[in-house]
Amino acid sequence: MNARHAATFALLLTVTACAGSPTTPSPVTPPMPTTAALAVYAPTSWPSTCVQTALLCTANVTVTIVESAGVGVTVTSITTSFTAPNGSVVATANYDAAKITLLAGTNRVAPNGSLTIPSPGSQERIGIVWTRTATVGGSGTLTIVAAMTDDKGNRFTGTMTVAVS
Repeated sequence: MNARHAATFALLLTVTACAGSPTTPSPVTPPMPTTAALAVYAPTSWPSTCVQTALLCTANVTVTIVESAGVGVTVTSITTSFTAPNGSVVATANYDAAKITLLAGTNRVAPNGSLTIPSPGSQERIGIVWTRTATVGGSGTLTIVAAMTDDKGNRFTGTMTVAVS
């Protein structure tokens, strides 16, 4: 092969390699979310109910958990605590996954969904009972902490504080 034929052959190989089948653009797939985006809602204030003869007070609320990133979530527990105006925590209550399922029908928040605990129409609520004393009255702060795990294995806590009067 002489030099002129070698140059032509190299040029043909280059053109053939570049002019192959037309390329079609690949579809762009949006990235999957890597974690859930959560918000926990409860009323910002709530009245307590105190029974004078038994000196017991209760504060019960409805909690709503909202997921907005497209990753499902399992609520593993909810803990409530009542703090008196003097700063002392006088009562706590724990709700495990089974109790949450009993109250709401499920402990699962679907991707881009919400879960209200308890479900509408339920007679029970998320709440707390404490004994009224001379130093601990019927007002204070109810703190709600929801522990959750998303479908990617990430763990979260959501906290909401409710003024109780």
